[in-house]
Amino acid sequence: MPRNIFDEVYKKFSRLIKQQKTQLDELYELEEKTNRLLIQNKKNQEKQAKEIAKTVSGTSIASRTLENAWKTITTGIDNTE
Repeated sequence: MPRNIFDEVYKKFSRLIKQQKTQLDELYELEEKTNRLLIQNKKNQEKQAKEIAKTVSGTSIASRTLENAWKTITTGIDNTE
C-alpha cells in the first residue's frame, strides 16, 4: 500500500513539473517575441525620425524662390496696367 501512495505522489509531481516546463517554454517564447517586437519598433522609430527630419528640413521655401515669385507677380501686374 505505501508503494501505491508514493507512485501517486510521484505522478502528481511529474505532471506538475511537466506543466511548469510547458509554462516556462511558453514564457521564453513570449519573451523572444517581445524582444523582436521591441527591436523592430526601435528600427521603425529611427526610420520615422529620419523621414521627419528630411521632411522638416526640405519644406522651407528658399528666400530666392520667394523673391522670384514676387518679381513675377509684380511684373505681371505692371504689364497688365
